[in-house]
Parts: sequence; C-alpha cells; structure tokens
Amino acid sequence: MAATNTMAIDITRRRFRAVEVSRAGQLLRVERVLVHDVPERLDLGDAAAVGAWMGATLTRHGFRRGRVTIAMSREHVALKRITLPTVDSFELPDMVRLSMQRELPFDPADAVIDFVPAEVKDGRTTVLAAAMQRSLVVHMAALAKAAGLRIERISLRCMGVSSLLRTLVDERDRAGNAWLGVDVTDDGVELSVLTEDGIRFSRAAEVPRADKDSDFIDGVITETKRSWMSYRIVEDAPAISGGFVFGDRRITKSIHDALADLMSVKVEPIHRHPRIDASSHDLAGTWPLAGLLLEPLIGARSFDFASPRRPPDRAARVRQRLLAAAGIAIVLLAGSYAIGFAHVRRLSHEQETLASQIKSEAEDFYRYQRDRARLDHLEQWLATRVNWLEHLRAVQGHLPGPELLVLDEWSASLRDPRIEFDRNARGGDRWSAPLDIQISLAGEAKAQTIVDSLRESFVESREYTAAPVGPDSQDGRRYPYPFKLAVRSSTPSPAIEEDLANQKVAESAAGQVESSGDRGDEGS
Repeated sequence: MAATNTMAIDITRRRFRAVEVSRAGQLLRVERVLVHDVPERLDLGDAAAVGAWMGATLTRHGFRRGRVTIAMSREHVALKRITLPTVDSFELPDMVRLSMQRELPFDPADAVIDFVPAEVKDGRTTVLAAAMQRSLVVHMAALAKAAGLRIERISLRCMGVSSLLRTLVDERDRAGNAWLGVDVTDDGVELSVLTEDGIRFSRAAEVPRADKDSDFIDGVITETKRSWMSYRIVEDAPAISGGFVFGDRRITKSIHDALADLMSVKVEPIHRHPRIDASSHDLAGTWPLAGLLLEPLIGARSFDFASPRRPPDRAARVRQRLLAAAGIAIVLLAGSYAIGFAHVRRLSHEQETLASQIKSEAEDFYRYQRDRARLDHLEQWLATRVNWLEHLRAVQGHLPGPELLVLDEWSASLRDPRIEFDRNARGGDRWSAPLDIQISLAGEAKAQTIVDSLRESFVESREYTAAPVGPDSQDGRRYPYPFKLAVRSSTPSPAIEEDLANQKVAESAAGQVESSGDRGDEGS
C-alpha cells in the first residue's frame, strides 16, 4: 500500500459507507469513518446525481478525494468454487470464463468475470470465481467519476471479511479448519466460511427495516440460520471451528449468542482488530471496508472487476524486447540528432562568423583586386617592348646590295597598342599584349623584278608580311623603279637571316637583270 491515504466505499439503497485509512508500519490507522443515510429522493440509477451527492458528502466530512476501493455486496455477483484440470496460467483465465458462463443467471456476454486461485494440487487448480454484470461495473465507474474519485479496485465485501478472518485466526488454527464470518449491517447480513485456501461459501440476505431492534435482530438471526443451513448442504463442507461477528454492538451480541447455540462452537463479536488501529472510530458496518484496505498490507489476493485477470500475454517478452530495441534506437537517433544539430549549429555559427569577416574585409579585398589588376596591366605594358634595332637588321637582311636597290626611307611604328585580359584563358596567364608592328620602306630599284623579289622574300618569311603602297611607277632619280612597301610583323624581336635573305634577293635580282638585258639586245 502506498504511503498516502486510501479509501473504501460502498453504497446500498439505504446507506452510504466510507472508510479512509493510512499506513503506519504494519498497521492500518483509521482516519475517518462515514455511515450516512441515502436520501429517499435520490434516484440510484442516476449515476451523475448519486456521484455528485457522494462527492459532496465526502468533502463535507473531511474525506480526501483520490483512489478508492469499491465494495459490492455478495447479492450482486455469482460466486462459485471451481476445480479445473490445468496448472497452466495461460489456460486458466479462459477455462474459468467458459466454466462460469455455463452457469450464470444473466447474459454471459454482459459478464465481467474474475477469479482468485485457491489451491493447486495433482495437476488441477481450484479457483474462487465471481461474475458481475458489466452494466453494474460501468455504473460504479460513472459514480466514482462524478464523485471525483479514481477507482483502484471493485471487489466484494466478503473478501474484506476474509482478510479480517485471516489475521484474527492463528495460522496453525486455520490448517484443516473452517471459520465463520458474519457481516451485519443496517441492510442485512452476509455469512462467509473461510478455510486455509480461501472462501468456501458466501451468502448475503437483505433484512427488512424494523422499528424495534429486537425485530431487526430476529430477522438477522433468521437469515443467518438460513445461510447456515445452505452451507450445511454444500458437498464436502468442513466443520466450523469458530466464528466472528462484525457489526453494531447492540446487535452482534445477540447474534453471536444465537449462532453459538446453533453451531455449538465459540462465536465472538469483533470490536477491535490487531492489524487495524481504529482509535476512537466505530467501525460498525464498515469492518469489511477496512478489511479490503488491509488486503495489500497482508499480501492477500482479491477480486478486481475494474481490471479482471486475463491470460498472460505470450508475446509480451518478444514485444518488450522489440520495444526495448526501439527505445535504444530512438535514444541513439535522438543522440545522433542532438550531435548533428550541435554540429550544424557550430557550422552555422562559423558561417556567420566567416560571413561577417568577409563583409568586413570585402572592401580591402576588392581594393587589392583592383590594385593587382592595375599592376598586372602595368607589368604587361612594360613587358611589351619592341626591339627596333633587331627589326632594322632583319629587314636589312632582306634587301639586296646597293648596286640593285637604294633605300630612301625606313620608318617603323607600333599600331594600336593595347593590353587585353581573357577571363576564359586556362592557367594563370590571362593578360596579353598583341603586337601590330608596321615598317614602311621607300626607295628605288634597278628593275621591277627586284622589288617583286624583295616582297616575296618578306612573304616567305615567318615573321613578316609585305604589301606595296600605291601602283608601280618608273623614273626614279637614281634607279628607274621607285617603290614603297608596308611590312608588318607581330614579333617583338625577330630572328636575323641576313645572309640567306641577301643571297636570295641578290640571286633573284641578278637573274632578272640579265633577263632584261637580253630582251634589250633582241630589240636592238
């Protein structure tokens, strides 16, 4: 039992009873007791109205709202002792249900069945089984909800009597003996017979209202005798070793005297209990409620119609392992997610830091890029140098001797100098300075063929191209054929082939001169 207070209640057509207890070591300490008349105007079929009245009554008398055990009278259930040919805990619930359904006085489909194992012997299991209508269980749940209570169990008053008898009778006296428990209330009487393996018999009977205590006592004694005679005809009913009567002091003394005469055994009225500290509270009519709250303390097994026993789940172990594996996987995934999220946050922080740094240094970087481009441009410009002397020597190497050609003018220039930048160029060399060198030659030749040979020598060269400037003419001052050539090149420093060029031009010019002389003789 938990350290917090717990409560047990029951409600009949006449009375509403409640007991609140707390645990004190191995004892139960009674904190509050309530026995209250149910208003005649209250419709017991209206769960909401009855529950609201119960909750208000409990609050008015200082009871705490919380967990509650609901006690039901024996008259509301079918109770039977059954022996089944099995010891398998997996088979037992279904076998109990099938056995009880065949003997129920109401629709088996509307039955809530629970059981308590009593004895296992010779491959057989004896159980005490009970069945209650589901509509009654639902009604009790609605009552508790309307009263602001949480149902812990729905059990029987006779099971509370059983717990009280277990702790009243010494264990040695219980062996092989049967003991009688009589629960007397303003509504009637319940008689239960307890043996070492649990309840063997239980019967409840309502006693009509009476104006005199003596008439009510006579009714209780009459119903008790009837219950006793019903027990006597039970097969293999063990002999009664003694009995205990629980109830109002005015009534229990008369009843226990009558029962002692009837059974010829000692019958005691109970007004105190060794495991229950009632203090100044009178538990008359509520002893079984205290007995139900005593069950968890002594380890007794009881009914629970709110959560009846079901077959053990054979797949529970596999399911537990799968759930454990799933839990481990979830933990690992959550850990991985947490680590990854932390890593992402760290990278995001680094990205923000770098972005801030780039933003702060971008202006300096762009300034550096501009300065670098200017420097590269300047370096490329300075690197673009034409070796004019070499070009002069190279061009001179193509000229024949002065006996064939006289040069009047030589000039050279660099046309449209510029620096270019190619973004798509591979490698790091994107700057270039394309050269367009133009050399102008003007002079007079001894023959037109000498000018043509000179131009051809430039064309055959890999470094120069030559084109005449204007039409050919005659009547030079020194030689008869004046000429003008525009020589172009893209080489800053040409290779000099002076000897070869002079030889070619001279040979060609000599041949052309001889040919011209021959034609002149023929003409003469």
